[in-house]
Amino acid sequence: MQRHDDPASTIRAYHEVTKHGFEAYAPGPGGLDWATQPDPFLRFAGAQTIPLPFPTEDGGPTFSSVWEGQMLPPRSLDLTSIGALLYDSLAISAWKQAGASRWALRVDPSSGNLHPTECYVLSERLPSAPGGPMVAHYAPKEHLLEVRMHLQPRTVSALLEGLPRPALLIGLSSIHWRESWKYGERALRYCNHDLGHAIGALALAAASQGWTARLCDALSTEEVDQLLGTGEERGVESEQGECLLALTPHARPAPIDWRPSPESVAEVGALEREGTPNALSPSHVPWPHLAGAARAIRKGPDSHLPSAGPSARLRASDATVARATPFRTAVRSRRSALDFDGVGTMGATDLFLMLTSLDPQHPAPLWEALRWSAMVQVVLYLHRVKGVEPGLYVLPRGTDAQEHLREAMDPAFAWARVEGAPEGLPLRLLRAGDARDAAMHGSCHQQIASDGCLAVSMLVPFEQTIERHGAWAYPRMFWECGLLGQALYLLAPAMGLRATGIGCFFDDPIHRLLGLHDRTYQCLYNFAIGHPVEDRRLTTLPAYAASLVGQRRSG
Repeated sequence: MQRHDDPASTIRAYHEVTKHGFEAYAPGPGGLDWATQPDPFLRFAGAQTIPLPFPTEDGGPTFSSVWEGQMLPPRSLDLTSIGALLYDSLAISAWKQAGASRWALRVDPSSGNLHPTECYVLSERLPSAPGGPMVAHYAPKEHLLEVRMHLQPRTVSALLEGLPRPALLIGLSSIHWRESWKYGERALRYCNHDLGHAIGALALAAASQGWTARLCDALSTEEVDQLLGTGEERGVESEQGECLLALTPHARPAPIDWRPSPESVAEVGALEREGTPNALSPSHVPWPHLAGAARAIRKGPDSHLPSAGPSARLRASDATVARATPFRTAVRSRRSALDFDGVGTMGATDLFLMLTSLDPQHPAPLWEALRWSAMVQVVLYLHRVKGVEPGLYVLPRGTDAQEHLREAMDPAFAWARVEGAPEGLPLRLLRAGDARDAAMHGSCHQQIASDGCLAVSMLVPFEQTIERHGAWAYPRMFWECGLLGQALYLLAPAMGLRATGIGCFFDDPIHRLLGLHDRTYQCLYNFAIGHPVEDRRLTTLPAYAASLVGQRRSG
């Protein structure tokens, strides 16, 4: 008999409570209290700061060369390369202004542009950097590091033992309050979407430097907190350590099961933290289901999702993204679409290329970051794709995925092969016909889901994953959804389109549409892709002041 206070039961209950339905939305604030809007930038007063150089905008590898997994020569590990890594993944990409209102956009997308994800750098002594080895927080507004802990050389050597050298550790954390201010109980979902987007952004930026980024998922949440200096009690504004990525030269990726010794982690955890975090809001609204779920998903040591194992990677020529745009330009010009024109189309060849790029064996570097067996399955609502019949489709991902989906879904679905699709692309037509209303009404009646060329629902094997692994696997399902979302965000412009993530959707109505009547599969993320309509009321301003960039321009 299952207890109702164990982490798995808590997560099942949280997932049900935070579902949107036609009858009612998940518990939320109901309106926005602008007086308590969280500061989108965390800073640590009193910490030593290390300004990062700004890279040049021209030159560098093309987006295509990075996406296709070309073996670029690794750059030296120093402040210049770290500055470029963060500039191309988590930095500010532009400022937008409408009247007196002004807000920052970042390279990595975020639900509501609220950015609950924080980043930390754990490094050996860096050439030209003051001090020695350190744990530092990244401050994107000023593009600098804030030193939180000074490490002894012997400590960092023990910490990195077993990794190819040179090596850099990147840690990510979440401040749930940033999202719950706007989204209430459902915010934990969005925080973990954002984690997945950030992991994808970092993995691609690392590849542009000739490095490979891999998740170090054998660590416990407590160990991640110790290494990052997070986990300190700050009430609703508490910051929770989420994960650690190991960045190593591309030709020598980190072992999938690598973890630092518990002794070295404990030694870092015992160090004094420098700097005092700024308050983000003058007052707060607690969300009890979110708080309980955040405790439930904390992970113990050594547990991790099974590795996908070695397998043949697709050749780049099988799915070449013909985009000669410089990588930096491509990732820093990423934008979420606010509206689609409702008439534009895309070609079948571009659709097939985009879907082939979502194969977990595609050489794109972001699939190397999470090396567990693919969980996310892709349902497509095709509206305006030349040469492909409108209707409801599915793209199974991973071994035996089609068999499991077919067993769970509506038995009346056709599962027909798609004429003209590449031989190795398992795209299947479930039901022909106009799917625009299904996409729109499933996405909280948002017309953007029906006005594009296509919309997407991402499904995961929810019950099986929680049953086999426990509550800590819950956020990882969202991370993988965010990783796919990051791929779609960057692939759409290669086809002359734009994408947008849709976190607001009606959970069980989408499940019923697909013939899913239990928690075997659950929808965790919706997406839409189409021809964008620009909002001409908005003014775009540079990400960083010209004087600041000029002072810190790297060579």
